Amino acid sequence: MLMIKRIWGNSQLRAAIILSVLMLTLFGGIVFARLTSDAPIPNNETAMLPKEGPISIEGKVVCLPPKDTRAPSTTVCIYGLQDDTGRYYMLRSHDDDSQDIVDLPMNKTITVEGIYSRGGSLAHPTIGDITLNNNEEQENG
Repeated sequence: MLMIKRIWGNSQLRAAIILSVLMLTLFGGIVFARLTSDAPIPNNETAMLPKEGPISIEGKVVCLPPKDTRAPSTTVCIYGLQDDTGRYYMLRSHDDDSQDIVDLPMNKTITVEGIYSRGGSLAHPTIGDITLNNNEEQENG
């Protein structure tokens, strides 16, 4: 008890202890509020998604990577477009013949035109689909 009186009697030490307790309480309150909040965490990428509808976009034609990298890999290529910010779009054919997609130059930067619709893939990290127009691709430089 005597030791507590000595420590508490030192005004600088007392101020440091009070400040530490207040900071820990504030930090704990913020963490608790974030963990128990039902409000969605803002995502700047969502705010910057293209508008649904006609789109003309430049990007590199790639095989879409899997969302789950722990899953067994497959040799099937799901064609996609990766824009300059690293976002992926799944490419879809304008009709049942997917030849227009298969003929796209892989790993080349091109401009595609089509109809964009939001929504990701369950298996791939896409932000939406682009259904290609006829004669949509134009190789850049």
